[in-house]
Amino acid sequence: MGARVVAVGRNPAKLAAAREMGAEVVDVRNGDPVKAVQELTEGCGADVVIEAVGYDETIQQAVDMAAMGGRVVLVGLMPLGHKTPLGLARVVRGGIAILGSYGARLRVDLPSVIKMVDRGLLSPERLAVPFYKLEQINDAVEALRSERTIRPVVVP
Repeated sequence: MGARVVAVGRNPAKLAAAREMGAEVVDVRNGDPVKAVQELTEGCGADVVIEAVGYDETIQQAVDMAAMGGRVVLVGLMPLGHKTPLGLARVVRGGIAILGSYGARLRVDLPSVIKMVDRGLLSPERLAVPFYKLEQINDAVEALRSERTIRPVVVP
């Protein structure tokens, strides 16, 4: 796709999948993820940071990972009404844009995603496994919480 991707996380299965798909990985259990991203980008930071967790700490880390003039896209959801403290001096002085994204636009985005799968650029079968029957939903939730899976799928 032409972009250098650095995946930051703590789930070994997710990091392994990201590495297999060509991303460089930063395991937060091994140290400061902001410092690691800065080192990987030779001190420049990332042009785009996608924050998908929704914790105060990870939102601030996303801002701190962004390059001057970079963008931070917030995807992770926090509880309704939650207010995140944020060091705005870095945002303002760095010209960092913060964008919210609440998911894809199915009619617009899904055809593009399908084309990427057809061209071999995306492998959803690597991410959305295993499948659980509806009556196994508690097992699926436990597998996700215990980080034994990337993204379990529950089917009727």
